[in-house]
Amino acid sequence: MKVKNLLESDHAVRIVSFVIAVMAWVIVVVGINPEAKSEVRNLPVQVKLSDTSIEKLGLELISDQVLTANVTVTGARTVVGTLSDQDIEIVAVPTGITEPGTYSGIQLQARNISNGKQFEIDQCTPSTVTLKFDRKTTKSFPVTMRINDFSVSDGYLLEEVITSPASITVSGPENDIAAISECAVFGEIGDSLKSTTIMNVPIVLLDADGKEIKNNHLTLSVNSVDITIPVLKKKTLPVSFSYLNMPDGFDPRTLSYVISNASIEVAGPESVVDQWSKIDVGYVDLSELDDTREYEFDVVLPTTFVNVENVSTVMMRFDLSEYEVRTFTVKDIRLENQPSEYTVNVNTQNISKVRIIGPKSTMETLTAEQLYAVLDMDDVDTITGQYKIPVRISADGHKDVWAVGEYSIVINVETK
Repeated sequence: MKVKNLLESDHAVRIVSFVIAVMAWVIVVVGINPEAKSEVRNLPVQVKLSDTSIEKLGLELISDQVLTANVTVTGARTVVGTLSDQDIEIVAVPTGITEPGTYSGIQLQARNISNGKQFEIDQCTPSTVTLKFDRKTTKSFPVTMRINDFSVSDGYLLEEVITSPASITVSGPENDIAAISECAVFGEIGDSLKSTTIMNVPIVLLDADGKEIKNNHLTLSVNSVDITIPVLKKKTLPVSFSYLNMPDGFDPRTLSYVISNASIEVAGPESVVDQWSKIDVGYVDLSELDDTREYEFDVVLPTTFVNVENVSTVMMRFDLSEYEVRTFTVKDIRLENQPSEYTVNVNTQNISKVRIIGPKSTMETLTAEQLYAVLDMDDVDTITGQYKIPVRISADGHKDVWAVGEYSIVINVETK
C-alpha cells in the first residue's frame, strides 16, 4: 500500500523520469557515438635548435615571451577530456636560417607523446610562429655623465667628477648591442656645494640619435653607478720646520734665512683640513749648519689633500755672511739626571777642537770658559761598563752660537 502510494506521487514520477533520461543519454553517447573533438589550450611551444645549422652558426633564439599554442584533437570522450602538455608536444623546427634576423612562417609540429592514449591531432593554432635569432656578444662601454652646470662655494675646490665604475659591459644580441651609441647617467646637482656629494643614478642606454634604448634582451654588468663630486675646503697653511742639536738656551729666531714658500695653499675634506695648522717639512741639524747652508724639503701631504699650487718642494737658504767659526777646547763637562742606582764617572778630561759658529760680534767676546758639554743620562740606556757617549755643546750667556760637528766623551758606569 505504501509503495503504490509512492508511485502515484508526482514528485516521485519526475525523479524516476530524470534518471531514466540520463541513463539513456549515456547509452547513446558511449555506446552509439563514443568519439568526440576537443581543444587543448595553452600548450607550451618548444624550439629545437640542437643539431641544426642555427647552432653551428652560433645563433641563439632571442625571445622574452613564452610561446603557446592550442591543439584540436579527436578521440574517445573519456580520453580527450583529460589531455594536457604531458600528452601533447608542440615543437617549432626552424629551417633555412643562415644569418641573424627575424623569421616568420616557422611551422609548428604537434605530436602525441602520451603513454598509450589513443587520439588524433587535427589542428594546431597558430600553425606558424615568428622567431628572432642572433649571436650573443658582450661589449664594454665607458660611462658618460650628463649633469647640469653647478658651482661650489667660495673657499672650496671642485675636483674632477667621476663615476664608479667608469665603464660597464653589456651582453645581448649582436645587432641590439650594435645599436648602442652611449651608456649615460644623468644627474641634477645643486649650486654652492661645500662637501663631497655622491649620487647613485641608473644607467641609460642611448642610440645614435640620443634616444633611450629599452631592450629586455640586453643585460648590463651593473644597472646604476655612483657619481662622485669631490668638493674640498681650501686652506693656506704656514710651512714649519724644526731644529736638531740645539744647545741649551739657543734662540732660533737669531738665525736669518730665506724660504721659497712660507705658506702653501692646500685643499682637503673639511673635517680633516680644519685640524691642520701648519705643514711640517722636516728639520735643520745645527751641527751641520756651516758649509751646508741650503736645504731642500719635500712637501708631504695626506692622500686626501690636494696641493693647490702644486708646490712639491720647499727651498731654504740661511744667511751666514756675518757669522764666523772659531775652535775651542771645552773643559767643563756636566752630567744631568744621573741614575740613583749607578755611579757615573767621566774619564774624558776635555774636548779639543770644538768648532763654534756665531755672529762675528759674539765670537769676538766668546771664551772657552763659557763653553760646556752636557750629557743627559735620561737619553742613555744605562749599563755598567765604560763606553763613549755623544754630548751637546752649549755656551753660558749666549743664545746665538752653536757647535758644528759631533763630539763625545768616555764615561764609566758602576753599580752603587
